[in-house]
Parts: sequence; structure tokens; C-alpha cells
Amino acid sequence: MSVIRLSRLDILIGTLSACLGLLIDAMHRIKEISREMLKEKMAVASSVNSDFEDKKDIMSILVRARMSDMAGGKGEFALTDEAMVDQVVRTTGILL
Repeated sequence: MSVIRLSRLDILIGTLSACLGLLIDAMHRIKEISREMLKEKMAVASSVNSDFEDKKDIMSILVRARMSDMAGGKGEFALTDEAMVDQVVRTTGILL
């Protein structure tokens, strides 16, 4: 009996390890995509003829908040690039 339980435990541990690996890979991919999005959003936000203020996605909202902090003299409170990317990861994790 104990051999059967041990093999079931091994299977469970293997399954959990595989799931954890997939989750970590997905998180790294989301961060990579978020960094690319941030670069694009910052470029669009700095252009004069843009409809950036109308965008409702998470990264656009974060970029607008950062720009507002910088313009309002609160630069020390502005989110860093990595903090903005982490916010997207957290939000995505909540939605999954």
C-alpha cells in the first residue's frame, strides 16, 4: 500500500512542478510583452497628435498616471518601468 501512495505522491509532485513551470514561463512572457507595450505607449504618449488620452487599457492608464506625476512635480512618486510591468503582471494574474 505505501508504495502505491508514494507513486501517487510522485505523480502529484511531478504534475505540480510542471504546472508551476508553465506558470513561471507565462509570467516571464507577460513581462516581456508588457515591456514592449510600455515602450510603445510611452512613444505614443509623447507624440503631439495622438488619441492617447482616450485609451482605457491598463498600460495606458499607468503611463498617464506617471506622466501626470512627472508633470506635477511628483517625479519621486512616479512608477518605474519595472513597477508598471509588475502591475500588469499582477492584474493579469488576477484575471486568470
